[in-house]
Amino acid sequence: MIANNALIQEINNRKEEIVNDGYHQTILNIMYSYYVTKSYKENLDWFEQKFGTLAKFAVLIGKYNQQVCNGGHFQYYNNGYCDGIGGCLNEHDSHIPLHKELIELFNQSDLKDAVSLQVLKILESLHIELDEEEYIEEEIEDDYGEIEINESENPDYLEVINTSHLNHLDQLYYTYNEQFMEILEKYFKDKTTIKE
Repeated sequence: MIANNALIQEINNRKEEIVNDGYHQTILNIMYSYYVTKSYKENLDWFEQKFGTLAKFAVLIGKYNQQVCNGGHFQYYNNGYCDGIGGCLNEHDSHIPLHKELIELFNQSDLKDAVSLQVLKILESLHIELDEEEYIEEEIEDDYGEIEINESENPDYLEVINTSHLNHLDQLYYTYNEQFMEILEKYFKDKTTIKE
């Protein structure tokens, strides 16, 4: 995975921003400076077309880190960064296609050090389980001792039910995230700096 010329040029034009925010955050800033009123996924795809796969990887892994460090893997999923739908009020794709793309791009990267490989294992362990029972059946005994089946809507329908797994992944990631962010910063600096 290499930086394309458009990304290198844009990074070169933001030297002061890099001093304040670093290389990785600057790539995220570039994405959001071009953000238009489409979905997160549409913007991300456009960003990849203009600035390349490395830039897309930087945004995907950056948003993963920001979301998980702010509210855990549940927030990362619930805010739509796993599927690209966006927005915490929307129903999300529990197959997490953008997260799977993040894993593919991570595997294409040169990040093969011990910390990065541990983070990759955490990424690969993420899965979402939803309560798929739309109705709840409950046995009720009437005044005559007869059993009736009462069916009602399940208030937890399509809610995440494997939160203990997500919480476990949170704790694992928090043991590596600071080191991992330092590794990523060096990685994106090396990839986007013009060699003289």
